[in-house]
Amino acid sequence: FLQAETSVSKPRRDLYEKMVKEDPEAPTEEESNDEAVSKFRYLDWRDCVSSSRSLGFRIEGVTVEGKSSRDYKTTREYQQIAKIFDNYATDRKIRNMYLERLRLIKNLCEKSEFFASHELIGSSLLFVHDDEKASVWMIDFEKTRSVGGQVAISHDKEWELDNHEDGYLIGLNTVIQLLES
Repeated sequence: FLQAETSVSKPRRDLYEKMVKEDPEAPTEEESNDEAVSKFRYLDWRDCVSSSRSLGFRIEGVTVEGKSSRDYKTTREYQQIAKIFDNYATDRKIRNMYLERLRLIKNLCEKSEFFASHELIGSSLLFVHDDEKASVWMIDFEKTRSVGGQVAISHDKEWELDNHEDGYLIGLNTVIQLLES
């Protein structure tokens, strides 16, 4: 999430409702009494219950043979995610095509001045394949921001207040590792 979102303390009922839908025990006593949480609190909670913190990315949705699923909000363990990838890309040839593209994306990012000077908050990787071809694209750059000045970020560190790191390469490396296994 964007650093600016850490200072927004306005209580939001809609985010509270999303939280309790997933885990009725997640809100604090005060949040339960108010029936509201701040955006930062919600985003932080969401990252903790998903694989965002543990693996550097999370799965938002998968479509296989015309059937879609978006039920991955609390999927966080490596083995759970590995099973999803195994079910999504069953053919070794397809997995190898994904790996080739992911390694290219990583290589290009590591060489990119743009990548070194921008945080990629909320961006996504879109995986698409059929029986013959597979590819991956970087998408969703709405929250991409320049870090400004002479600041350079590596994208291989976890986010902390004021460091502008997004952990993009942590997630990308984990996806590569998952597909290699």
